[in-house]
Amino acid sequence: MNFFEIIVEFLKPLAVNPGMGSLTILGLSALMTIFSTLLNKLIMSEELQKAYTKELSEYKRLMSEYKMKGDKKILIKIRKKEPIIANLSKKVLIRTVLRMAILLAFAWGFFAVIGAVFGPDYTIFIPFPVETPVGWFVWYFICIFASSLPLSKLLGISMVPSTQEATSHEEESSVKAKG
Repeated sequence: MNFFEIIVEFLKPLAVNPGMGSLTILGLSALMTIFSTLLNKLIMSEELQKAYTKELSEYKRLMSEYKMKGDKKILIKIRKKEPIIANLSKKVLIRTVLRMAILLAFAWGFFAVIGAVFGPDYTIFIPFPVETPVGWFVWYFICIFASSLPLSKLLGISMVPSTQEATSHEEESSVKAKG
C-alpha cells in the first residue's frame, strides 16, 4: 500500500456522512490555505517585495514626471533605475514561478486524494438560501474563499495593506508630489 492509498483509506470513512464530508472538505481547504500561505511566506521575502514595490513606484513617478516636464535629468535617473528594476523583477519572477510550481504539484496530489475519497458525484447540501446541493469541488472553493482571509491574518500575512501602511504610502506620495 502506497502513501496515496493510505491517505485515501484514512479519509474514506469521513465521506460516508454528508455532514462529516462537508467538514472534512472545510478542514482540507483550511490545510491547503495554510500550506499556500506558509509557502508564500517562505519563498517570497517581504523585504524583496517591499524593495520591488518601492523601486517600481519611484520609477513610475519619474516616468510621469518626465512625460510632464521632458527634463533630461529625469531621463538619466530613469535610466539608472532600469537595471535595478530589471534585477528585482527577475528575482520576484523566479520566486513566483517556484512558488506556483510547488503549489501546483501539491494541489495536483491534493485533488487526486479528494477526488478518490469523495468521487465525482459526491453532493453536499448547503443551507443558503434554501437547501442547495453542490458538488464537493464547488464546496471546496466556497471553503477556500471563506478561510483564506482569516487564516492569512492569523499567520501574519496581510492580503490588503493595513491602514498604517496605506496612510504612510499616501503621505509619502503627497510629499514627493509637493517636492
